[in-house]
Amino acid sequence: MELWDAYDQSMNKLEGMTLVRGEPVPEGCFHLVCEILVRHRDGSILLMQRDFRKPLGGMWEASAGGSALQGETPLECARRELSEETGIHADTLREVGRIIHPGHRAIFVEYLCLTDIGKDQIVLQEGETIAFRWVSDKQLRAMKKEELATCRIWQFLNEPALAGHPESQGAPCMPEVLEAKHIRLRKARESDWKSMLEAVWSDEAVYQWMLYTPTLTEEDARDRCQRSIRYQKDHYAYFVALRDTDEAIGLCAIRENEPGHFEESGICIGTRYQGHGYGKEIVALLLDLAFLKLGATDFRYGYFRENLRSRLLAEHFGFRYDQSYEFTRPWDGAVKQIDSCILLRETYLAQHQAPESEP
Repeated sequence: MELWDAYDQSMNKLEGMTLVRGEPVPEGCFHLVCEILVRHRDGSILLMQRDFRKPLGGMWEASAGGSALQGETPLECARRELSEETGIHADTLREVGRIIHPGHRAIFVEYLCLTDIGKDQIVLQEGETIAFRWVSDKQLRAMKKEELATCRIWQFLNEPALAGHPESQGAPCMPEVLEAKHIRLRKARESDWKSMLEAVWSDEAVYQWMLYTPTLTEEDARDRCQRSIRYQKDHYAYFVALRDTDEAIGLCAIRENEPGHFEESGICIGTRYQGHGYGKEIVALLLDLAFLKLGATDFRYGYFRENLRSRLLAEHFGFRYDQSYEFTRPWDGAVKQIDSCILLRETYLAQHQAPESEP
């Protein structure tokens, strides 16, 4: 019997609670999974083929991973899984991201392993893996989704932590500024803490619709701004600023969950700036970024069911309803109904080109 520790969505361990592999994970609880991408010093990536007796048997994954056992830290789990599934013993692993998967009730912690191991020295694990191969970024991106057991690591391939080799030079660049008629999306600055605290982070009318914990003090706002700067450096995340004054009035972000499949991961602006069309300008810029610059095949947009403004915004851009699910907000325990909708690439392009075809 395999035992796991239980965590909340913020990855705080829930003391006194034990999860058992194969048994349902209770609502509001998550188990920890670690995944490791192995990149050789020459830039190639290690793919492992799953044993045909396992779920998703015969499919390839990059490169190793599994659930953390009870008492293991994320790093301990990553080192163990890497050793067991590939034979690689790594003292240094670099965390490159975390992904929460509500459906699996799992928190995925993603690591990078840089190695100069002999390429023929990979060790297969009986009952887990049956073959391996080294591929370039280009070859990995050319693989069909049906060949890969998971594509989660895709969203981190363009990050500096995973770059630094010739083939990565063709990866999409990170736009520093995106501009519309009245607003611009730009990276956070230290001086933004005050306007963000007043307009967004401490405004109950704003944070009632958000997943983040409210920020109410100057000290916390300064700290949050620093964290925003660090996070935005390597992610498609921005502060929203007025073009005429450059004052920060909101925030927004998108992420790629699997190759070509994007979603917004937070959009908001201060209450006193709502009703001026800024929300439409933000979404338009993010859709242009995803579809025209990053080659998205679809884009998901989610909102609390009672948030009428967000629903109308989704309808304006042609999103169609896809699914609903319950979500327990970590900072106040509120149970929220999330409506998720989707916009397909062909729909976006048809709308985007429509004005050009009019007389």
